[in-house]
Amino acid sequence: MSIGRVLARAFGVIRAHPIAVFGIAFVVAALPAVGLTAILNTLSSVEDPGHRFAVAPLAILGFLGSLVFTTLTQGASVCLAVARTEERRASIAEALWAALHVVVPLLLLGVLLAIGVVFGLILLLVPGVMLYVTWSVAASVLVEERCGVFQAFKRSRALTEGARWRIFALELVVLVLHWLIAAVVAIFVVGIIRAGEGAPIWIIAALSKTLTATVWATIQASLYVELRDWKDGPARERLADVFA
Repeated sequence: MSIGRVLARAFGVIRAHPIAVFGIAFVVAALPAVGLTAILNTLSSVEDPGHRFAVAPLAILGFLGSLVFTTLTQGASVCLAVARTEERRASIAEALWAALHVVVPLLLLGVLLAIGVVFGLILLLVPGVMLYVTWSVAASVLVEERCGVFQAFKRSRALTEGARWRIFALELVVLVLHWLIAAVVAIFVVGIIRAGEGAPIWIIAALSKTLTATVWATIQASLYVELRDWKDGPARERLADVFA
């Protein structure tokens, strides 16, 4: 399993399908996340002493919601990553349909993944991180291999076995990219404010979330393709075995 190949494949997917990857990230991840953030901010800003105790649950709810939305984005993006590997083009409609076709189990998987990771983080940092690494391609498995939710978790565990430290390193790279994108967007916002050209904050938030969700989802989807090819062999070799 090569981190370099995963990153090269991910940015190759973005170059090959820019409208699809950014469109999916905006519709599936950015808009719901911005809406959820606005609702949570409104609830947390209520001037009532009783709401102070709700800050932590609201933060956890926001994290859960964000992870569910990005899981859906990953599910739609895997279609584009597989198409890139097979040297064909995939439309945004095809990618969205691939995820919407299994949207209910995909949502359930996202919720279970989020709950498991949050629970692991609350108990101790390491179990939560390792659970996330172990289940990092479960959404891609569910969409591409059309299996059940628990089978997707099991398959993800099998695919990541033997490469989890490299996957952990890859996730650190993704985290750094996330911070860099957030920093660039913050600089852009400061520039707008200083220029006196105010822009609605939700537009800036949606832009930032679209960029980070695009990078994250395409890398996770590309990771699935890399692990699948490593464990099962490239697609062409599998087809050759079938018709041999």
